[in-house]
Amino acid sequence: MPDRNEGDFSAAFLLLCEGPEDVCFFRAVLDEHADIPPFNIRHSGKDRWDTGGNMRFGERLSALRVNRSFRELIKKILIVTDSDADPAAAYQKVRAQVGAAGYAIPSNVRETADGDPSVCIMTVPFDRRGNLECILAPATRQAKPQITACVDKFVECVTALDHWEEEQQCKLWLRAMMAARWRHDPGINIAPLFRSAATTRIIPPEDQAFNELANFIKAFSV
Repeated sequence: MPDRNEGDFSAAFLLLCEGPEDVCFFRAVLDEHADIPPFNIRHSGKDRWDTGGNMRFGERLSALRVNRSFRELIKKILIVTDSDADPAAAYQKVRAQVGAAGYAIPSNVRETADGDPSVCIMTVPFDRRGNLECILAPATRQAKPQITACVDKFVECVTALDHWEEEQQCKLWLRAMMAARWRHDPGINIAPLFRSAATTRIIPPEDQAFNELANFIKAFSV
């Protein structure tokens, strides 16, 4: 069975992230920036149902070598992974996979290693612990301040009763906000929030909270 996550490539740049929800987010944000050239966006799993993860990058990079359009078109790869509890450790984990797969190895986070193709590893958020949810959360705070206040109180209550790491608090807060804002389906995942005009009101991809990320991607594509 063909790998539906791989497919054919149509541009010189590849953004490789952890999972399907990340793909939807990055596609929506890049679509808001006409000054960023086209990117192929893939995740580390094998298909749309595969959750991928930060330990699957090496497997994905190795598999890409058999794809003809990848070999012919891709000039630069930007790998994006969660910082988690330790940004430096998260970077090193991905760096080791890149090297094991036989690609150019960046010397530092957000630096590009020249190669065929060139490779850059970016952890999110920049230079602090966290995950994609820590980037998404600020973009949801302004539209419904009364709901935001309720979610803040909920998370404050939960974390006072039981210890939650900072990066897990971001996940807790965002999931609670998504449930509170989308009563049609309180169990909604992140991916559908970037697929229609109705749901993008919850996490607007044009929000300035994503500007730093978009600016780096633009600089990487030069």
